[in-house]
Amino acid sequence: MAARIAETPSRERTRHARAYSRHLYPRHGRSIRRRIPVAGLLEHFKLIGCFDDDSVGFMTSGMGNETYFPPLLHHIPPAATHVEAIREAHMLFFPALDDLFAKIGVPLSSVGVVVVNCSGFCATPSLSAIITNHYGMPGDVKTCNLSGMGCAAGAIGVNVAANLLRTHAMSYVVIVRSILGG
Repeated sequence: MAARIAETPSRERTRHARAYSRHLYPRHGRSIRRRIPVAGLLEHFKLIGCFDDDSVGFMTSGMGNETYFPPLLHHIPPAATHVEAIREAHMLFFPALDDLFAKIGVPLSSVGVVVVNCSGFCATPSLSAIITNHYGMPGDVKTCNLSGMGCAAGAIGVNVAANLLRTHAMSYVVIVRSILGG
């Protein structure tokens, strides 16, 4: 999970990242059990039986044996419930966002946009609503949720944030990028 904040500087049409934060699983203790070697993941997918070979090939391309997977994927069948995915969102989002907001040193009331892009999970309430409510952000914060687009959502999220900064008078946008729910 990564979060970044951008601001509108004095020169129009120029945008830049002000701060960046990410959540990483620790490489020791209980978190070591969240790693699944690719061979183990392939075995899980075969036992689950819900993906064809092309889908499995696409999903596992670029993954290595040090890849961490959410707890819900460590069960056969996966414990892919809405409640588990929301719990995972809280576990990932809030520590990274707490760190991000501590770095920027501006009041949360200065955030005008929250863009959340997530590969495959579309929550109710929305992930951006969960974030804005958790931090008590003003009701006029623009929110945008992008999900189900795979990795492309990251680039699209940055473009959406840039367009919102360009068209609305606001100073800060928070972009949250996550891969939740498997």
